[in-house]
Amino acid sequence: MNYIDRFHIAAVLAKIFFFIFQFNCFSQKGWKIGIGNNLKNYHFLSSKGLKVDYFKLGAGNSAFISSEKPFLDTSRIVVGTDSKSIYFQNNIMEFKKVFLLFSFVLISNLVFAQQFKLNQGIAITQFNYQNDQGQNIQGLKSGSGLAFGLAFHKASLVDSAKYKLEQTPLAIYLGQNPKVAKLLSLINYDLGLQFTQLNAVGDIQSNAFSYQTDFLGLHGKLGIRIPLPAKFSINLQGIASVNKIVHGNQLLMNRYVDLTEDAQFSQVKIMAGYGAELEKRFSDKSAGFFSYQQTQTLNSNPVGKSTLHFKPTMFSVGIRFLN
Repeated sequence: MNYIDRFHIAAVLAKIFFFIFQFNCFSQKGWKIGIGNNLKNYHFLSSKGLKVDYFKLGAGNSAFISSEKPFLDTSRIVVGTDSKSIYFQNNIMEFKKVFLLFSFVLISNLVFAQQFKLNQGIAITQFNYQNDQGQNIQGLKSGSGLAFGLAFHKASLVDSAKYKLEQTPLAIYLGQNPKVAKLLSLINYDLGLQFTQLNAVGDIQSNAFSYQTDFLGLHGKLGIRIPLPAKFSINLQGIASVNKIVHGNQLLMNRYVDLTEDAQFSQVKIMAGYGAELEKRFSDKSAGFFSYQQTQTLNSNPVGKSTLHFKPTMFSVGIRFLN
C-alpha cells in the first residue's frame, strides 16, 4: 500500500471520526474497534530439526472489531432462582460496599483529572542522505508508516476565571493587564509519548532497497489556540521530540540488515518542527481534531563524513478528553 492509498484511508477515517462525534454515537455499547502495530518473529525448524536463523523480526499492521457482553446480567440475578443468583442475592451488601469504594476512588481521580489527547494517523518520511563527498543521494523516495500519540494536555497557562478570585502577585498583574491574561489563556502545551514508523524506499543503479523502522519517543508541543465560530478552533504549535529506534530492517541486495545496530539509526534522534490542529468541540467532555505536523532531525551520527536526516510529515485524527 503506497502513501497515496494511506492518505486516502486517513481522509476517510477523519470523515468517519467527525461523523461519529457529531451524532454522539459513542453512547452505543457492545462493540470494540482497535488498530495497532505488531512485531512478528518467525521460528522455523527443518525436517532434520535444525533451527533456521535467517529470519528477521518484522513489523505489520493489525486491527480488530469485536462484540462485548457483560460478565453478569444484574437484572436477571436480582430475581433469579438459580445458584449463582441466590449467591449474589445473599452477598449483595458486600458487593455494594466494593462498588461504593470503587466509585469513590474513580470519582476522586476524575475530580483531579487532567486533559488527555489520543491520536492516530500516518507518517510520510523523506530520508535525506549525504555521502562522505557531500553529495545528496537522489535515489531515496518517501515511505509511509503508522503514527500514534498519547499526551497530557494543558489547555491554557492561566485560568482566567480562577486568577480573578486570587490576590497573588501574578493574579494582580494579570488583572491589571487583561491583554496579557488573554494571551496566556490561549497558550497550551502537550507532553506525551509517540510511536512512529519512519520508512523509505529507493533504488540506485537498478538496485532496489527499502527501510522499515519503528521509533518510540517523547514529545512536547507548545501552541496557541485561536477560537473559531461553531465551536471550532485552530491550534498552531511548535514541536520538539526525542526518539529511539526499537525495531528496523533494511532490504538491500536481496538481504536484510538489522538497523538497530546501524550507528546512523541507533542514535537517539532529536526532532523539531511545527504543526497545526483543527479542532471541533462536541461537548463539555470531548473534542475531536485533525492534525498536521512537519518535523526534521536536528542531529545525525556521522559515519565517516556521511550523514542521514529524517523529515517526517504526519497526518492524524484524534480526540481530546476534557476535564
